[in-house]
Amino acid sequence: MLVLAAAGMALALAGAVLQGVTRNDLADPGLLVLMREQVSGLQSFTYL
Repeated sequence: MLVLAAAGMALALAGAVLQGVTRNDLADPGLLVLMREQVSGLQSFTYL
């Protein structure tokens, strides 16, 4: 559970950094197609 919380915080930080770097209010971690793969990987790893 702690790992999933840390992953959520990391994705939020990545979104904030992308918004700052690209100066685009709509930028998020999904812009780099990271969110779906990382979350599904963490979920499958957590259930193992």
